Amino acid sequence: MDRTDAMALLQIYGLDQLLTDRDDPCLWAAAVAKHWPRPDDPGLYEMTFGAEPRFRFGISHTADAGRKPRRTPKLVLSETWSCERVDAGHFTAIRGAPEYPHFILEISRPSAGEEKAFVHAGENPAPLVGRGWTAVWLRRADGDWAETDEVFGVWVS
Repeated sequence: MDRTDAMALLQIYGLDQLLTDRDDPCLWAAAVAKHWPRPDDPGLYEMTFGAEPRFRFGISHTADAGRKPRRTPKLVLSETWSCERVDAGHFTAIRGAPEYPHFILEISRPSAGEEKAFVHAGENPAPLVGRGWTAVWLRRADGDWAETDEVFGVWVS
């Protein structure tokens, strides 16, 4: 996915406004495309048992600086937004987490210029029912990002 397509996808969720020079929009868009349904998906309300879908997006950073290297990084959530519906095909990002989000993404910062990033994805179709995992994402030779099989931090409820 090129930068123009990535920005167009992020704009649908209002996430384009959250990018900084430390973020790779192609990573964000690849994670959104893989783990979040589109706002106009005809099955979206079935996924949320008829409730208005709630999306949570967060930025995490690793807390390993100055520490002994670890097998898996310790990720700390530092910023959170809700994506709230504006119209049938668009959301806008508002600071703060929604109560019982149906769809969750957290992406490590920085990702711009990096070859490796961490993405936490989760889904909660109903309160206290869900699953999530944090996976390593790698930038491929063609510049696109891909989720690897290297997963840690799995949760199920």
